[in-house]
Amino acid sequence: MNNTASVDISQLHHVGHLVRDIQKGLDLYQRLGFHMTPPTFPTITLSDNAPATPFGVGNSHADFGDNSFVELLTVVDGHQRIPVNAILIPLQIPAAARSRVVEVISRTIMTLNGCLARFEGLHILVFGTPDADAQAQRLSQEGIGHSGVNVTRQQFPNQVDSVASVIRVIELDDPSNPVPEGRLAVAEFLKRSGSHPNGALGLIDAVLCVPEADLPAYEHRYEKYTNCQAQRTGQSSIFELGTSRVTLVADSALDSILPGERPLGVPGFVAYTVRVRDIEVTHKMLLANGFSPKTTVSGDVFVSATEALGAAVVFHPAN
Repeated sequence: MNNTASVDISQLHHVGHLVRDIQKGLDLYQRLGFHMTPPTFPTITLSDNAPATPFGVGNSHADFGDNSFVELLTVVDGHQRIPVNAILIPLQIPAAARSRVVEVISRTIMTLNGCLARFEGLHILVFGTPDADAQAQRLSQEGIGHSGVNVTRQQFPNQVDSVASVIRVIELDDPSNPVPEGRLAVAEFLKRSGSHPNGALGLIDAVLCVPEADLPAYEHRYEKYTNCQAQRTGQSSIFELGTSRVTLVADSALDSILPGERPLGVPGFVAYTVRVRDIEVTHKMLLANGFSPKTTVSGDVFVSATEALGAAVVFHPAN
C-alpha cells in the first residue's frame, strides 16, 4: 500500500449532488458561479407502441479542465419538472431486453430515492483511474466487492466523436453488505473542460462525515479503495490522491474543519472543494449572488449546506 499518493487512483473523478428538483439545483449552481451543461434525461419506451418517456436519472455537469467534474442529478418521477433546455436521450433497447433494463434502472431509482429520503445532498463519490481493468483486479485482491468493469456508450444528438463517449466504470458494491454512505465507484477519465464565472479549475476534495467510534473502520475501508495510506490528523483521516484527496472526519470534529456545519445524516458526504483561480473574486461573486459565505481557519471560503441544497461547497485558492 502506498504511503502517499496512489499510482492507480490518480485523483477524484467526480462527486454527485442529488436534488429533488433539478431546475432548483441548476439555479443554485448558476448563483454559485458554475457553468452547467444542459441537463440530459434518458427516455425509454416502456411497452410496445408506447411513446418514449423520461425514465431513470437526469443530470447536468460542471466540467473542469483537469477532467474532474461535479454532477447534479435527480430522479425522474411523475412530479419532476423537465427543464426547457433539457436534452432527451433515447435509450435504444431491444424489446427482448426491455424488462431487464427497466428492472436495473428501477433499482437505481429505488436506491437514489432511499438516499433522498435521508437527505438532499451529496450521495456519490467516484475515484478516477487511467486503467479500470487493473483496478478491478486490485480490488478483487483486496476483497472489495465490485461490479467488474461496465462499459457503456454515452450518446448525444449530433455527437461527432463517438470514441470519447465510451464510459468504463466499476461500481464498488457488495449486495450482502452495502456501504451506508452512498454510491461509490471507480471510473476512467473522459476528456473534459469548462470555464466558470467563479474561476473553478478542478475538484480537489470530498468530505465524508462518520460516527467518531467508526472512524478507524472507515479509514481501513478507504485505504483499500484507494490503495493509499491515511494520514491521521486529530479526528480526521486524509487520503492524498495526486492532485486531490478524500477527507474522513468524525461527526464530533466537523465543526473544526467547516465552522458551523452539522451533518444531515451520518455517515454521509457533507462537502466538496473546488480549486479557484482568484478566491477574492469568487468571494465577491458569492456575496453579490445573495450567499453568506464563511471562511475556514485555513482561509478557504465556503457556502453552507443550508444555503446549497444539503451540500457545503468549498472554494480553495489556486495559489
